[in-house]
Amino acid sequence: MLKIDDNNNIEITQGDNFSLPLIAYKDDTRTEKYELQEGESFVLSVRILAGGEPVIRKETNTQDDGLGFSFDFSTEETASLTRAEYVYDVALVNADGTLRNTFLGGEEEKRVLKVV
Repeated sequence: MLKIDDNNNIEITQGDNFSLPLIAYKDDTRTEKYELQEGESFVLSVRILAGGEPVIRKETNTQDDGLGFSFDFSTEETASLTRAEYVYDVALVNADGTLRNTFLGGEEEKRVLKVV
């Protein structure tokens, strides 16, 4: 089972695989999609507590022609998570590895990954 609500909160069944498709925009008006620059990447972190160490961390520097991207979760990854609620965020990281912007989740607007 996979449920993603309008706020990008996710509910999955432990042991299921799934893909999380996303699009990043240049600003809050959501009128212009963000295109990765050389060396940049999107990083997804799943944590037990906001600000804690990630239990799952995924990185991609690939966007499709519509400038979307996705993070794929395997059955092994979701099976390794205990049935609980986690927080996750997606950030834009510069070529040198420094954080440029957290555009989904973070301290201000937590996003939940619930494993049932």
